[in-house]
Amino acid sequence: MSDQFGTRPGGEQGGATGGGHDDDRPVDEAFETGGDAVVPAGTFDDDAFDDDALDGEDSSELPGGLAPLSPVPGWVGAASAAGLALVAVQALVILGTISQGLAVERFEGDLFHKIGVAVLSNVGSANGLMIVVGAVVAALPAILGARQEDLHTRRQALAFGLGALVAILLVIATPIAVRARIFVIDAGGQTVDALARRVLATYVAGTLGTALVALGTCLGLARYSKTVSPRP
Repeated sequence: MSDQFGTRPGGEQGGATGGGHDDDRPVDEAFETGGDAVVPAGTFDDDAFDDDALDGEDSSELPGGLAPLSPVPGWVGAASAAGLALVAVQALVILGTISQGLAVERFEGDLFHKIGVAVLSNVGSANGLMIVVGAVVAALPAILGARQEDLHTRRQALAFGLGALVAILLVIATPIAVRARIFVIDAGGQTVDALARRVLATYVAGTLGTALVALGTCLGLARYSKTVSPRP
């Protein structure tokens, strides 16, 4: 009965269920011509569909053999925030000192004398040292090679930039403070003796020296951590 069995060329018949395969043509060719094809043994290996493959045994590797990114350590954010906070505190101290000098009214000197007196009372070598500490703390993730996010690098860049600016202000404020001290000595009818000169020299060495170290540290760490692009 031709409606149940297909007649092949040459008078051969094939069952409706696909029994009696004798076509040795490849699978792709058989599909194109509409005939039956013999699938070689082992084409579909049951081992290829084992549970390990389905469960994603190699899921730890990304396409292309790349390893997944490790999570950002918790101390990275704390270090960048703490370093920025230390530098910001020194910036507030400098701004407060300048505002104190501007607020002085009962003083015979000029504006720079007023600011200088305020600097002598509030600013010293500790301020520059704290800028150095803040910059180093902020740069710890880059120094130790820890993974960072964009937020952390922005904090570092802000800490280095603000620290460098405050250090420059300290460099400028140091001779202003010395000039104000000499003016106060002269206004009191005294002379700048050897003791006064040594006191002023010690103040300059401590304040100006740490300010220059802080400036170099901020610029150097900014270059090292690649928050500032080097010049070509």
